Amino acid sequence: MIKIALCDDEKYFLDKLEKMLKDYSKRNNIDFVIRKFNSSIQLMESLKLDFQIYFLDIQMPNMNGIELAKILRKHDADTYMVFITSYRQYMPIGYEVNAANYLEKPVDQKSVDRELDRAIKRLKSYQQLYLTVKNLDGFYKVYLHNLRFIETRDRKSLLHTEAGDIISYKKLLELEQELAEHSFFRCHNSYIVNIAYVEKIVGLDIYLTTGEKIYTSKAKKKELLQRLAEEMGCVGNVIL
Repeated sequence: MIKIALCDDEKYFLDKLEKMLKDYSKRNNIDFVIRKFNSSIQLMESLKLDFQIYFLDIQMPNMNGIELAKILRKHDADTYMVFITSYRQYMPIGYEVNAANYLEKPVDQKSVDRELDRAIKRLKSYQQLYLTVKNLDGFYKVYLHNLRFIETRDRKSLLHTEAGDIISYKKLLELEQELAEHSFFRCHNSYIVNIAYVEKIVGLDIYLTTGEKIYTSKAKKKELLQRLAEEMGCVGNVIL
């Protein structure tokens, strides 16, 4: 089941687009949950529903589609976004928020089908494993393949992701237990690292592919090297 959000201030267009999505769903035997929103503010109030595909009008009152997309990206770096516009001059702006594509009004069934084909293909290719994080700012879906490492800071856990840093009030031990079945390792009392991001280890320093540096404890280093050998196939990038 795929959750799709449609946001446009024109009710007629929302109804038309919903009909096209339902037609695609029926022809391809794919279940959609479709929610319609007539303003960015209304959609913002429903972020916890974890939509996987967004169709966003660019020109809307109060908060336009680009501003809305920037907020959505902070909550979910991998969601599939399609902008809808009647104005070609807005199209280049979408690259700022990694929009998948544009649909120019008036929209036809063929272009909607093409976009849904792309979106579903991408969703299937992603590793759909994630943590759900709740803090004072709201709810966040953190995909594990985008989570580089977690550290303890000021009695909180700070998740370093490709979409930015996210605060969690869960203890590091609790997060360690949630990630136990995946490619993460508690390398230090203050750190959990995603094995896939480890580039090299020099002494007790762990260098990540992003250029960041964290640390392992002496007690954990041997086990970390073993995990690297098991999951990465070698330890050739390690300087003892």
